[in-house]
Amino acid sequence: DSASLIDKYLERYSASLKGEQPFLKPVRYISVPVSNIKRIFQHHTSILNTASKEFKIDKYLLGAILIDELARMNPFEQILDPLFMHILGRNVSVGVMQVTLETANQLIKQGLYNPNPADKKLPFKGQLSNKNRAYLYKYVVQPKHNIRLAAAHIRNLINQWKKVIDISQKPEIIATLYYQTYKEPNPTPKATERGE
Repeated sequence: DSASLIDKYLERYSASLKGEQPFLKPVRYISVPVSNIKRIFQHHTSILNTASKEFKIDKYLLGAILIDELARMNPFEQILDPLFMHILGRNVSVGVMQVTLETANQLIKQGLYNPNPADKKLPFKGQLSNKNRAYLYKYVVQPKHNIRLAAAHIRNLINQWKKVIDISQKPEIIATLYYQTYKEPNPTPKATERGE
């Protein structure tokens, strides 16, 4: 059964970490060695800096969201994205910033970021089919596009909420909204524990 296989994997993963210090512990998630996160994070620093400037967002907020996503997906990152997308055909979150394929397609439709403006197939109209998801996945999984899509998503959230309240200086609210499905802007947004 797949649950017992995952349990065995996590048991072996945890055993392999003995002696590693220090650890990050995302809200309601397993601990991950800081060394793992630091190694991956350092590869993306340049893209983070560029994306934060392009979309006029706080680079530390973008970096914090990246760290949280890296810590959450660390033990499973190379297994789950392709599995969910190819086998289950779901609207999975992919890449280092865990951007959903539907969100990516919406951002392209809105003209906020297009990973390849010369690609006439982008954006896809309506709901994404499994074939469209597989096609879009090839772009969204690449860190240079994934991080820019995440930054575009944050900019879009700030712009949408500006009609009701300025959240640009409320990183805990932006982080909360980043992780959640669409919420109608309201004058009293609340941060979740993860957003905090």
